[in-house]
Amino acid sequence: MPVQTCPRCRRVNPELAIYCYFDGFELRVPSDGTSFRMPSEFVFPSGRRCATYDQFAQGCQEEWSAARDLLHQGAFGRFFASCGRADLVRAAQDANAQTSGDAALATFLAALPGVRTQTPKLDVNPRRVFLDKVLAGETRKQPITISNTAQGCLQGTASITEGQDMVSLADSRPVHEIEVNAPRQQALTLFLNTRGLPANQGHGAKMTVVTNGGVVEVPLRLELVARPFPTAPFQGVKAQRELAERMKAQPKAAVPVLESGEVRRWFETNGWLYPVAGAEMRGVAAVQQFFEALGLAKPPVVQISQPELRMGCQYPQSARFELTLSTPAKKWVYATVTSDSPWVKIPQPQISGPRQAKFLIEVDSSRMTTVGPHGEAKVKLVCNGGQGLEVRVIADVSGMPAVRPGIAPAVPLSAAPVDGMRAAMPMAQYAPPLYSGGRPSASGRTRSSFLASLLILPILMLLMRLGMVLVSDGFARGESVRCAAHKLEVPIDPNSKVGAMAGWLRLPWSSIMLASEPTVPGELFAAPNKMGSSPVTADFRDYFVSAFVRIVVFLTWWLGGVIGVVVLWRRGGILDVPWGFVAGAVAGLAGGATFACVYLAVEMVPQFAWHLVGDPGGPGGWFGWVLLALIWWLALGVGFGIVCAILPPLRRVVLMPLQRIPSAIFRTAGMTRLADFWWMP
Repeated sequence: MPVQTCPRCRRVNPELAIYCYFDGFELRVPSDGTSFRMPSEFVFPSGRRCATYDQFAQGCQEEWSAARDLLHQGAFGRFFASCGRADLVRAAQDANAQTSGDAALATFLAALPGVRTQTPKLDVNPRRVFLDKVLAGETRKQPITISNTAQGCLQGTASITEGQDMVSLADSRPVHEIEVNAPRQQALTLFLNTRGLPANQGHGAKMTVVTNGGVVEVPLRLELVARPFPTAPFQGVKAQRELAERMKAQPKAAVPVLESGEVRRWFETNGWLYPVAGAEMRGVAAVQQFFEALGLAKPPVVQISQPELRMGCQYPQSARFELTLSTPAKKWVYATVTSDSPWVKIPQPQISGPRQAKFLIEVDSSRMTTVGPHGEAKVKLVCNGGQGLEVRVIADVSGMPAVRPGIAPAVPLSAAPVDGMRAAMPMAQYAPPLYSGGRPSASGRTRSSFLASLLILPILMLLMRLGMVLVSDGFARGESVRCAAHKLEVPIDPNSKVGAMAGWLRLPWSSIMLASEPTVPGELFAAPNKMGSSPVTADFRDYFVSAFVRIVVFLTWWLGGVIGVVVLWRRGGILDVPWGFVAGAVAGLAGGATFACVYLAVEMVPQFAWHLVGDPGGPGGWFGWVLLALIWWLALGVGFGIVCAILPPLRRVVLMPLQRIPSAIFRTAGMTRLADFWWMP
């Protein structure tokens, strides 16, 4: 059987085929070229008219920017859809799926039928760039030539698609894409900046040129070498490990180099991350710290001589105590020492030494005026390899005046023991006992402290609920019910169940607070033997809650003002009292509203249990409800108290501040044994 060869793809097709089975090209082309004529003319925005596919392709090449926008906007697809060329509509849609507009237009033009007369062809020289032994921080220029080896005008874009932090197409600013418009040639320059790139390794980038004459990718590769270390006796070193080996052989010579910051600057010049984070040590400890940060030396296990320190002194004197940081390994130890309280001073914040290092902790009683005669602070140590240690400091100051006008001036150094006096003074004067009287044993303190942690929450929650009996059960609930009924225009008869004493107890609170859309029986608001309406519970609940929150806030906001007055009076003076009242009152408003909402939520459980009892009211029912609510709050406190006492983080965060309240009250009253019972060590 005779066959036909496609003039475009050169593949064989059957004799009867009209179009190529592979690319859709028309096989039987008349000599006059009428087969390449489009059904209707296409007009470019410039006014250029195209009657054939060749003219259309030539117009796209010569008006590349306009054709690229028309393809992206779908104008080509709509035109060929009106011409009945579904294959070209699909080709336009497939081309638009590409991210680059230039590549999309080039792909679409390749799918057009016809014979190209003037088609540009892209060529880039060089096709790949490799730069060897580029110094860290150095800048380079690399020329690139874009050529058109055929007819027409080469149009498109040249962009840096990889390594944009290293390569730019402009010298003064980062430019990563430029237009290509080359009838013959266009010269580009790649500007390479290696600043910030890590040395002693390879780095790559890529430039992609997309035009109407094709697509070319130009890979770029460079080998970045480190700048030598400039300072003696380690000059000429080009690697981190090599520097560490030279320092290990000459540790004393490495000390001034590390302390001057020359090593850090060398790391930054070569784009390396300096391994030492935080404060840098001095002396031989700086070399040990540098080795550990590089991973060339294992940090030794360090320990503190006394993790808890109890100190006492006479106001306004100071007391000092010496602690020791040590390790069993034959290595240097170092640490940065900080305090979280201003009344605990660290005379030497950085310590170091062979196998052990001593440091002083000083308690300045003149700065404890903001915390009172009994304070607790923490001293934190960041040691070898980032190990963290903590020293708990508990101070007891005797003779502190009751009224203290702000922070007193610091005590002269002569008032505190100094290093020269330490040898002559007994250690008891450095760390006097926290309490002059007798104290229970360590096991007794542990048992009493745990028992106090179990009791503090139940007691406080029971006292808080007792304080709310008159506010909530005696006034706020009943008044809130009347306000809600008034809002709903539901009259409350004085002889009704709700109108009687403690009548609010007879309402079905479980359904009111939990159900989505229940109703309240109107008979509860009406007189006996009379029918009442049924108000909507959803509205009743909203009106009740809003009225309850307003009443509680109105009755309790002043507590925040009183607390603000007391706090600022102690810390500042009489002039700060008005501002303390204003700030505390605002906090009291927010705290009262929050407490009222939480209170209603917690009371849901006893309300549900009360609803199961039936319909008890009157004085007897009121006292029964109060007893049930107190039992519920006590049980809730016991549950939370057990959880917080068992878990150490909750015990420190929740129970410790609460236990200080009764401890301070009993200590002020002179009841030392009770104060010791509530104090959490």
